[in-house]
Amino acid sequence: MLKQFGKSAIFMLFILSLVGCGSDSVTTTPPIAPLVVNSDKLTINQDNSELVIASTIGSIKTLGKKIEDIPRIDLDKIPGFGMASNDIAGVDLDISGIADMCKEGGSAELNSVTSTTLSITFKDCKDKDKILNGKAKLKLNSGLYNLDLTNFSYDNSAYFEVANIIYDERGDRKDFDVFVSSGFVVDNGEQISLRDISLIKVSQNYRLNGNLGTDCLGGVVLLKTVNAIVMENDECPTSGELYAVGGEGSTLGITFNENKSIDTFLNNDIREDYNSCLSLPKYSDVCP
Repeated sequence: MLKQFGKSAIFMLFILSLVGCGSDSVTTTPPIAPLVVNSDKLTINQDNSELVIASTIGSIKTLGKKIEDIPRIDLDKIPGFGMASNDIAGVDLDISGIADMCKEGGSAELNSVTSTTLSITFKDCKDKDKILNGKAKLKLNSGLYNLDLTNFSYDNSAYFEVANIIYDERGDRKDFDVFVSSGFVVDNGEQISLRDISLIKVSQNYRLNGNLGTDCLGGVVLLKTVNAIVMENDECPTSGELYAVGGEGSTLGITFNENKSIDTFLNNDIREDYNSCLSLPKYSDVCP
């Protein structure tokens, strides 16, 4: 949401890599079966396994794009932010004109501001064909940027009841930790529900965990990272294991190999190998 956070495109490198390129397949050890049976979740089987892969990969990509598209705020135009003085009064101050926001209507109210924090409430704030509603709070702490979103929506295509984003760009770092307690994003009219979803990037290592569901999928699956997914730049991952846990202890595993190929496992049995990430089932194809 911030100008300083323009590097959030890094987030998309991992997302886009999941539909990238690859080479010859290799056989690897399938993910370890989970110990907990999730009877309230979709039972994954041969009939819906392709749909689970497509929904999972497609939804991750969509979520990343929605987060990247959140409009930025120019902190240099926020009165009082960054100043070394005491807390500055700014309750219910409409900063639309001051901060050059909401050019096409609505308001952005500055609820509070100190030298290291600010809180803004958007009310039908329309700018660059995006409509924002909800609250956004930023806190700077020892080089970490902590952004909290509450009842935050834009374009009727994304809603975060509660979400937190931490950026770590100290030194040469370009790391982040995204957590969505509850909310949804919309892709081609399909609502993708999110609950306790997290994506953590440390150096070239990524971990994804949480609950995800769609109407097309017909239920909810729990996403778990078994081994960190390793990738560089916009290349396909060269290591890592990710799996979806369904009802009755069912699992669908995805393994990324050093030669950039992908293996999938259904309930720990080899399901299918993919020579290229482009060969993975696509959400737009199986969820029209």
